[in-house]
Amino acid sequence: MDSYQISLVIGLAMCIIEMVTTTFVFLSFGFAFFIVALIQYLTGEFNTSRDIAIFAILSLIFTISFRKIFKSTSDTEKISSENDINRY
Repeated sequence: MDSYQISLVIGLAMCIIEMVTTTFVFLSFGFAFFIVALIQYLTGEFNTSRDIAIFAILSLIFTISFRKIFKSTSDTEKISSENDINRY
């Protein structure tokens, strides 16, 4: 099995795990693994430091962008002081 195939399998596993957790964290890891697999396929080599650096940067970018894109409306609601349950 080539290195890009292993990265594809790990990326697919991360996307499947995301179906169970619904946190959009594993989805960003899966997409980052897919791009790392594409780079490994195009270059034909496995370079550990390059692949880890690309994975880390892309995971961060995808996580931040998915949080902004798929933000639920309950995350932005303001709680007024008259509706606060902790008000005595």
